[in-house]
Amino acid sequence: MRIARSVAIIVVAVGGLAVGVGCAGGGPATPSDPVLAQGQQIYTARCASCHGVSGGGGIGPALAGRMTERFPDVADQIALLTNGVPGTSMRAFDEVLSAAEIDAVVRYTRESLVGS
Repeated sequence: MRIARSVAIIVVAVGGLAVGVGCAGGGPATPSDPVLAQGQQIYTARCASCHGVSGGGGIGPALAGRMTERFPDVADQIALLTNGVPGTSMRAFDEVLSAAEIDAVVRYTRESLVGS
């Protein structure tokens, strides 16, 4: 009986730890759409250091929930990522990312970073 109770406590503790790790601010869950998942991966590697893991901002402006309002025409957002903004820390990604990768990041920021 004593062993069973100890095992139950360990299982609950480990389960709680696993839940805690999943909720520890690691950013949004991975999207099931492969293009959005690719966009998330690129965003995490190339954008999150300035714009925050969840798009809440930091060195760069917040993106979550703002991209469709800021860029009603998706082509304008694609141009921003492609060309950057001269004189700012927003670099051009045209020599780093393919057009498909830029499109994936744009979709991810518009569809998955919806804000809180």
